[in-house]
Amino acid sequence: MARINKWLELHGMHYHWQNLNEKGSYRDEKGRLHTIKGPAWRYGRCWLYFMWDDDRADGSPQLHIEWRFGKGVSMGMLKLDIGGAECEDFTFYFSLPRLVWFSFGLENLIPWKTRQSLKWWPDNWPRETGISLCEDHLSISLWRDDSCSTKGFFYKSWFLKDVVLGRTDYFTETIDEGEIIIQMPEGGYKANYKLFDSTWTRKRWPWPTVLRRVSLKIDKGIPFPGKGENSWDIDDDATYALTCPANSVQEAVEYLVSDILKRRGTEWSVSAKQ
Repeated sequence: MARINKWLELHGMHYHWQNLNEKGSYRDEKGRLHTIKGPAWRYGRCWLYFMWDDDRADGSPQLHIEWRFGKGVSMGMLKLDIGGAECEDFTFYFSLPRLVWFSFGLENLIPWKTRQSLKWWPDNWPRETGISLCEDHLSISLWRDDSCSTKGFFYKSWFLKDVVLGRTDYFTETIDEGEIIIQMPEGGYKANYKLFDSTWTRKRWPWPTVLRRVSLKIDKGIPFPGKGENSWDIDDDATYALTCPANSVQEAVEYLVSDILKRRGTEWSVSAKQ
């Protein structure tokens, strides 16, 4: 790797990369949050900078590549983006669900003055052309921008299940509701609960989908520490409501308590923060 870096520098290039494969997190004895990383080849990105013309006001050309392999890939895609305010000239995307996701982009390849002289060049929003499939949502675009406010493009999308089976109708049936006290190590929290069945039906599908769920609404909220990764999540947080699949109210309460205790860790306590 050191030889590659030296060779790149000799030819006016340099690169850096980032591991995006996050497996989880933990807090140390001082309460600091640490991220557990998996192998970078499964999910990561890298940049290659071409420092051939330092006098360019719009920056040096660069190549960026991002990849992901495995079950984390949720959609299929074949798409090309052109232009945009971020100085990205071209970005190509290719993915297969649950197998591979890949993007290849070029930035600042075309000088800024040249881009400005091209009347058709997109300035504010990139124009995309391609096809994508996310679960059962199929979309086709031709020279479409993300704002959908500019004329001169084509875009069409379909939910395939709706086309074949009919659109979904949703309704609920309440089984039980009332008040409950959620016990935490520091004391009890008053909450309202509702046990109900959610049902989804389709016109051309004779078998409805039924899911039993519980919703909890906590009056004052149950506190836990903020993530502490950014300026806006340093302060303490709290859970005020929860809806989850559960066959009983007790099952939902146990899930909530377990999740909050996991977020608190072993070094954080309500009494220590008051």
